[in-house]
Amino acid sequence: MIRFGEFELDAERHFLRRGGEELHVEPKVFRVIDYLVRNRERLVTKEELLDKVWEETYVSESALTRVIRDARRVLDDSSTSPRWIRTLYGKGFRFIGEIAEGPAPAVSSDSRPTIAVLPFADLSEARDQGFFCEGLADEIINALTKLERLSVLSRKSSFEARQEPQKLGVDKVLDGSVRKAGDRLRVTVHLVDVATRRNLWSERYDRTANDLFAIQEDIAEQTASSLLGVLGEHEHGLLRRTPHAQLSAWEFYLRGRQLAYQEIRRSLEAARQMYARAVEIEPSFALAFSGMADALADLYLYHVRDEQYRAGCAEASRRAIALDPGLAEAHKSRAQSLVLEGKFDEAAEEFETAIALDPRSFDAHVYYGRLLWTHGRGEAAVQHLERAAAIRPDDYAAPMMLVQIYYALGRESDRHNAALRTKTLTAKRLELRPDDVRALCMNAEAQYVLGEKTGAMGQIDRAYAIDPHDVCTLYNSACVFSLDGELERALDAIEGAVRGGYTYREWLTSDPDLVALREHPRFQALMAELPELGEGER
Repeated sequence: MIRFGEFELDAERHFLRRGGEELHVEPKVFRVIDYLVRNRERLVTKEELLDKVWEETYVSESALTRVIRDARRVLDDSSTSPRWIRTLYGKGFRFIGEIAEGPAPAVSSDSRPTIAVLPFADLSEARDQGFFCEGLADEIINALTKLERLSVLSRKSSFEARQEPQKLGVDKVLDGSVRKAGDRLRVTVHLVDVATRRNLWSERYDRTANDLFAIQEDIAEQTASSLLGVLGEHEHGLLRRTPHAQLSAWEFYLRGRQLAYQEIRRSLEAARQMYARAVEIEPSFALAFSGMADALADLYLYHVRDEQYRAGCAEASRRAIALDPGLAEAHKSRAQSLVLEGKFDEAAEEFETAIALDPRSFDAHVYYGRLLWTHGRGEAAVQHLERAAAIRPDDYAAPMMLVQIYYALGRESDRHNAALRTKTLTAKRLELRPDDVRALCMNAEAQYVLGEKTGAMGQIDRAYAIDPHDVCTLYNSACVFSLDGELERALDAIEGAVRGGYTYREWLTSDPDLVALREHPRFQALMAELPELGEGER
């Protein structure tokens, strides 16, 4: 943590605060400020900044001029009377402020208040509003996650432990119920201290169904205020960014999102249809277009390289941005679409825009980190994946990717620590869902990296016993077999994954766990059959 004046800069967790309040900073602006601060003892030339911040991407000096201008705006600085960044005309820039270094203040993930939002109980007469109840909880999770001062459990962890919240390891739990009848809506909510079971705050809302969005925002604000005390103006603004839509369109959107979480092909196809119904009702519903683009991208990447999916993703993502240029999800979806088209530099720009709009977007950091890794930018990938891990400390996806990337970078100590994190998180997941084959396989690889081969192979066997045809089981078991030198067994599994619909060639050729297979004729023949992104079907 570096402090200068009223500012605090933490490069590892990628945030800049002013007076304790996190600032929205475009990634390139953040990297320029960070680089100048870390090299404050000397002049930094324009050429050096362009090389270090934009790396292999060519941009003109005007791009740097804009970023320096934005950096000064963020720091409330002046080019004529600089406090922080001085321009040496014709030469470069230098950070001139006094700094103090030290550990981060008490906002780290292990000292912030922790909360789980459980799915609301459906008390409607027909008990047919499960998707609506989950959607309400999901929106509150998304809103609270935007606050740096809170640690919010992911949807997956919270929803799986709805019957046993004491297993979640959080301080507070938010739960409630929904009764929906016609256009009337009754929502009851309780914030409970897990240790004492004391009710900290409760409320009942009797409104029309069209007041749903106001109810969501009020619950998020009241919950945050109960946990954090007085909220800053910026924090209030983050919690009031609920997208509004006609209720019928919103309900189809929630159905689509609930289906998309299942990730299997038939559910993604159904999700696409739900999003299509939503935008048919409300053609200006940017978030539904974004959801549609995401479902199509997943179908294309992980199930079948159908050109209709890629074209549909491109169209939906463009519509989302046109309708709401300030929607982070739209830019993340557009980035994914550009990845499918093989336009990686443009995709990177869209990811950076998404992160500038929502610095705590877990998906944007994970997907951007994955893109950076597949294009040879390992250290940059690590930054985004570590940031994702800090945003959702209970999610094992980012730590598992870090296990692989640290291995390739030769950072053995960091790999070991990431493996420990993955083992702990997947073990917690398996307590709640012993049949989760993805968690079993990730736990297996973490155990293998930690030298626990017997335990690792036991978890692989359990995954195969549950679903021997699951693409995740096949792919991730192949990683463990490859690390263990069982190349033919690894190749059998990889071929099975590809036959099952896994077509992400770029990850197959970048995954450090599969290095031992790269020169094998069977692996090369398999890669020859798979199209590269942007090529279409072979």
